[in-house]
Order: sequence, then C-alpha cells, then structure tokens
Amino acid sequence: MNLRLVGIAAASLVSASAMAQVHQGDIILSIADGRIATNAGSTPDRVFGATLQPGSPPFATSPGFDCLPGTFPASSRIGFRILDSLRLWNGGDFTGISPSQMRIAFSTLQAFTPTSPETVEGFSLLVGSNGQWHRHLEFTLLAPADPGLYLLDLQIYNTGGVADSLPFWIIFNNGMDPAQLEPAARWVREHLIDPPACDPDVNCDGAVNGFDIQATEEAVNGDFTNFCHSDADLNTDGTINGFDIETEEQRVNGLPC
Repeated sequence: MNLRLVGIAAASLVSASAMAQVHQGDIILSIADGRIATNAGSTPDRVFGATLQPGSPPFATSPGFDCLPGTFPASSRIGFRILDSLRLWNGGDFTGISPSQMRIAFSTLQAFTPTSPETVEGFSLLVGSNGQWHRHLEFTLLAPADPGLYLLDLQIYNTGGVADSLPFWIIFNNGMDPAQLEPAARWVREHLIDPPACDPDVNCDGAVNGFDIQATEEAVNGDFTNFCHSDADLNTDGTINGFDIETEEQRVNGLPC
C-alpha cells in the first residue's frame, strides 16, 4: 500500500456511494464480527501513514476518523487508548523509544504518549445522533521533534457494546523521504501484526528470556503493553489462559514448536 495517501485503502474497499458519505483520506471505521475494524471493507488495514506539517512543533490533523451513518449506537461514545510509547524508525526497525512524545488533543482534551511502555487512556467523544463518528484529532510532536518516522500504537473503543478494535498503527513522517514509509510499514506488518509463526520473542526485544514469559502473563491478563504479537493464544486452542503462559515457558526453555 502507498502510505503517502492514507485514504487509498479506504477508497478501494467501500462502494462509491458509501464513500460519498465519508471523508476520503480518513481512517474509516466499521463493525466486523462485533468488533471495531479500521478501514471499512473485507480486508481491514491496521497500518496508516501521515505527514506532520512543518512547524514549531510539527503537527497533523489527518488522518481523521470517519464511518458511515448508523455504524455505532447513537449517543454512545468513541475513545482511544495509547498502547505504547512513541517509537522512532532507525532505518531497520521501530524497537527504539522516541525521545519525543506525541500529544493527542481535541479542544481542551489531551493525552500524551508514555515515556516508557504502558497503556494510556485517552479521551472519548460523542457519536452523532445518526450513528456516525467523524473526528479529526490534533497530533503534535513535542521537542526535540527531530526529523524521522514515528510510530503511534492506538486502540479504538466504543461505549455502546461494540468490542474494542485490534491495535493499529499510524506512522508519522516528520521531514523524511516519503519512500521510507513503505519499508517501515512492512516492518510493522511483519513484526507487530503478523509476526513469524511460533516466535517466542513475544516482546520483540530481540532476545528470548523470562521477560517474554512475563509479557505473556500480562497479555493473558489483558495488558498487551509489552506483548508485540497480535494474539496471545500461543497454543492455538481458541482460548487465552494460563496454558498459553505454559506454552511460552516451554518455548523459552527450548521446546520446538
């Protein structure tokens, strides 16, 4: 996908008549199997690109979020969580934490990416009476705001009984060659969304040790802060529980898949 234009996937995945009702270029939300999906369609995407506008500090109000009327329960609320520290692309991966934080704001509401990996509750905004939610948040890169590609890890939730979205990522380009977005997005897809099968390095720190077991325990208990894989059902039995922790312990201790 060409990440220089966030709306390309959205435009190709919903009908022309439907697209007339949503803002092209935004992250289009839908509900699939009772869960919020990002980029409406049969193959929802979870990696998006954005360009920070030059300034002091650099900022962006796109991509926004939009959906078709009737998507969400009227007068419910949609909010977000920040699932990780802001990450900085080093030319090969996003494992390093950025020295800059990102502020996400709307009017007087604001939230900041954490300086160390943890989940930060953002804020929520009201869904319209027609069941549509179209919002543009303000993304601001705080000092030192050096040129680079910055990775923001988010989750969307709804108070009307719809299940939370899976984690999704926005790559913000601050003064870099747009061509670098493609390899950066590929890394996110290969290592965060769809990591290699049976990779016991579940916290993606490059080592296999007790910290991976700890990250699995946290994920089983609902905290995916340090768990970089998309699914904690490590033994693929359809349930996330203590047996997945046991599976990770065995893999850390050398048991082959």
